[in-house]
Amino acid sequence: MNKLIKITILILIILSVTFSVLFYFDLWPFSKKPAQVSPEITPESTELSVFRLPFPCLILDDEYCPQGELVYDGDEIVGLGFKLPEGSKIYAPFKGLYEGAEETLVEINNKHYLTFDLMDISKDDWGRQDIQTYFFVIGSHQPAIKAGEPAEIEKGQLFVSSGSLTVKNSLSESLGDYNLILTFRDVNTKAGEWLNNLNLLKEFFDYID
Repeated sequence: MNKLIKITILILIILSVTFSVLFYFDLWPFSKKPAQVSPEITPESTELSVFRLPFPCLILDDEYCPQGELVYDGDEIVGLGFKLPEGSKIYAPFKGLYEGAEETLVEINNKHYLTFDLMDISKDDWGRQDIQTYFFVIGSHQPAIKAGEPAEIEKGQLFVSSGSLTVKNSLSESLGDYNLILTFRDVNTKAGEWLNNLNLLKEFFDYID
């Protein structure tokens, strides 16, 4: 075997060993796997989903709106009852007139309840209408405006803050352990008759059956 053949065989052996080592240690430049790229994390991808109410909650803070329960005195609806922490905020559902009474009693089913009320003046001709709509915040609460002085309240403006006492009527009867009852009532100014406006209550709390 001549010298050239021996050199050729030696070179082939060296190349073979070299390739084997490169493959074994994954150092072969043409066999590398593409680097895996981690998905980009953005504020949008990490943001937790937020519970959204299926209706606009204008009167209470969102966390309390779904907690209302219809309150009855016999067959008569008194309103929507809530058990709220003291100091919870109640907002005006419409532009209204607080007529300045420091203490108002609303009569429902021949019984009286302590309340703060707001008369709807959102329509331009409200003063000429035979039917006036009132929003009643029944219970012992703290007004956000100065009691005893008439004032216009804008829609969405803080009206009162809830108290801690259970709502009771003039006979000292409670209709559950609610510290707040909300209702809308219409008065016929000519006949002096009052009626519950359940449809308006449903507009603000549409889970009511």
